[in-house]
Amino acid sequence: MRTLILLLLCLPAILAGCKRNTETAAQAISLSTLSERANNKSLPATERLKAARMAYDISIAQHNLPAQVNSMRAIGVAYWNMDSLLQAMALFRDLAVLAHQLGDKESEGVALHNTGLLLSERSAYDSAIVYYEKAGRLLKEVKDTVRVIEGMVSTGIAYKNIAMYAQAFRTTSDAIAAMSHLNMPEEKATALTTLANTLKELHRPSEALEYHRQALAIRTALGDSSGIAGSLNNLGNVYKSTGSYSNALNYYLKALELKSRLGLRKSAITTRDNIAETYLGLQRYDEAERFELQVLSQRDSLTDKDGWMTSASRLANIYVARGRYKEAGAIASLIARMSDSHDYRKQQMENALLLATISGKTGNYKAANAFNTKAIALKDSLFNMELSADISRMNVLLDMNSKQQKLLLTEQRVTMQAQQVRLQRYFLLLLSGIVVLLIVIVYLLYVSNKQRQRAREHTEILMSELNHRVTNNMQIISGILNLQTLTTTDEKEIGIIQSGRNRVQAMAVVHRMLYQKDYTGTVAMPGFIAKIVSNLKQAFWAGDERFRPGLLIDDVHLKADLAIPLGLMINETLTNTFKYNPGTISNITISFRQTDDQYCLQITDNGMAWDIHEARAKKKGLGLMLIDMLARQLKGTVHYERSEDKNKQSITFSKA
Repeated sequence: MRTLILLLLCLPAILAGCKRNTETAAQAISLSTLSERANNKSLPATERLKAARMAYDISIAQHNLPAQVNSMRAIGVAYWNMDSLLQAMALFRDLAVLAHQLGDKESEGVALHNTGLLLSERSAYDSAIVYYEKAGRLLKEVKDTVRVIEGMVSTGIAYKNIAMYAQAFRTTSDAIAAMSHLNMPEEKATALTTLANTLKELHRPSEALEYHRQALAIRTALGDSSGIAGSLNNLGNVYKSTGSYSNALNYYLKALELKSRLGLRKSAITTRDNIAETYLGLQRYDEAERFELQVLSQRDSLTDKDGWMTSASRLANIYVARGRYKEAGAIASLIARMSDSHDYRKQQMENALLLATISGKTGNYKAANAFNTKAIALKDSLFNMELSADISRMNVLLDMNSKQQKLLLTEQRVTMQAQQVRLQRYFLLLLSGIVVLLIVIVYLLYVSNKQRQRAREHTEILMSELNHRVTNNMQIISGILNLQTLTTTDEKEIGIIQSGRNRVQAMAVVHRMLYQKDYTGTVAMPGFIAKIVSNLKQAFWAGDERFRPGLLIDDVHLKADLAIPLGLMINETLTNTFKYNPGTISNITISFRQTDDQYCLQITDNGMAWDIHEARAKKKGLGLMLIDMLARQLKGTVHYERSEDKNKQSITFSKA
């Protein structure tokens, strides 16, 4: 009887315990099922998001931190698949913090890498690189080689997209080398594509084609139809950049056929755009117009405003090429209204140049000059905005690095103080602390040196971009002067304008040579002088192969501030020779020699004799005045003599 009473008294507690165990088991089963649904890629993203959120709530209730990490990762992936990039990025950042608190380096590294990928999708490549590098360090610690290599490939793509081509090539090459003992064909194809795109931007098309073909072979072996279409499109891009339009068209049409069959609508629009541009290069205007009209019918002017304006501008250029200026003007006017915002200054600049071309073709030279002036102002404004953005990004990165260094120094001081407190008891730990301190200092010096190197490389890229923009502006000025010659029939005025255009082109040659290679601040004289002579020959002797000037140029490299005045002096001397001896010059020799302490430029021609001293005394001719002024700038001397029925002009200046 007593036992029965005890059993009755304990029965509620026993039943409550059974209920708790049943609920725990049910929650465990539910969590497992929800986690499986959240990671099931065959389900719609909305269902996966719902399952992941429920799993997250259960993991919070159970204080199950590993399950909480997994469910957060699934939520972030679901948001990503739904194109909710900002929400996905916030989830992955929170996940990185939680994983760091748990000491889960693998999950933290994956979360940081995913954050970098999302930043890349938003074109924030500088910030993406920072996250990729942090993720790489963590994943190396846990020996996750595959993800480390994937991060290197992503970093290479980001470097390529911000025009840091040396870093892009080095990082991607290292990734390919690390794959040599691993089976990672998809990643290798992506890396080869990055190398090829980098080489295309560096104007090395033959090497770019070889890497694209290797990527195509891998994707063909994998049966990756989408990747094959991408490689075919990339091959077309390289051929188009070299002017090989027939080859480019062949690859584009194959890519379009495959993309259309796969239902890759957005990617197919890009390829159709490329095909239209290629037909334009081939001057097959009917086909170019047909494809560009298809693109415009598929682009949405509201959701893809930038792409729509780019395609519309190309269609307007097709109409210009066909002489349909009224239709081209209507499209350009529509683009002008759509781009009337600070966010579309690049489109405004390109559209102003298009309107200038249309105005010039229709004889409205006043409007053409006005549009060209507007284009120059927009280009300067755009350059200033881009430069300010670059400087802001650099300041943010420098500020971030500065805070990290301060944090390291603070941690170092705390460590040193702790060592001082324990100094009397732990003498040996003092020696260990000194060793640790030296390692930290060496590491800080190493990090500081790497940061200076990156800043220097970025500065070099900005200088290259600056030279490129200066050259473009000179080309615009040259075009304006050329348009100006169409507004007058006065031969003397046309000659003055042409002389000014030749002077602009002589200076533009220097900037083009600086842009075509890594910036060094010097210009190679053989190529420089040959280019100036070629420009003048085109201006005065176009189509006449009898005139072949002799060039005797030493392999000398001069700084830009010496090369520009020297080039202008050559330009003025040859212009005077051609101008005052029309059709009679058949023999010109240009030599540029160097001795131990000076340079000597000599120009010899078989033209008629003329009294240069009298011309200088009377201050007759802008060319002579400019030559004398430039000679004084170089601290050199100009000497003229007539011997053996030839004119000889020498300009000598010191190397110092």
